[in-house]
Amino acid sequence: MTSERPTTLLAELTHRCPLHCPYCSNPLDLIRAEKEISTEDWKRVITEARALGVLQLGLSGGEPLVRKDTEELAAHARGLGLYSTLVTSGLGLTRARAEKFREAGLEHIQISLQDADDDNAERIAGVRSVKQKRAAAALVRELGFAFTVNVLSPGSGDWSKVAITSWSSSSRSKSTSQVVPLHSPPQPLNVQPEAGAAVNVTVPVPL
Repeated sequence: MTSERPTTLLAELTHRCPLHCPYCSNPLDLIRAEKEISTEDWKRVITEARALGVLQLGLSGGEPLVRKDTEELAAHARGLGLYSTLVTSGLGLTRARAEKFREAGLEHIQISLQDADDDNAERIAGVRSVKQKRAAAALVRELGFAFTVNVLSPGSGDWSKVAITSWSSSSRSKSTSQVVPLHSPPQPLNVQPEAGAAVNVTVPVPL
């Protein structure tokens, strides 16, 4: 018998984002920063979600790193026993912030990758971003977070393999990473998407 209780909360903390991807699922009428849900209200929502049985929290956007309270929300979720994921473009993930997320108890970071080709990735994103994404990914690996690459996939395994290859520059890897469909909710490692949706493979992605 399948439980009807929710298991995952995807919290879209903001519509603000440094990227300008044409496929973005944000509404055309974006909510401005001054009208975003407050820190305390997000804490209340997360607490209520946990009471309903939610086990996983995705901190997403827009770009969740544009908010100054994302680490605080991650710490709140950790205190409630939630498994938390930061769903990010990687832009704005400095060492200082990554270390704060580690201290807050965040378990998992998912970084979007618009294309396996660097030039095309930046054309799609609308900004120069690949260098920052690679630096962010290196920090994620160094600090021991669970790490996934969030890719735009046409539903074939070939693209995912290319993405993995393009992000690999070393044979040394100590943690497991996953390629998942772009803008999908955070998923437990090794969980497959619906048939035909996109490729979702768990593989080492050394950077």
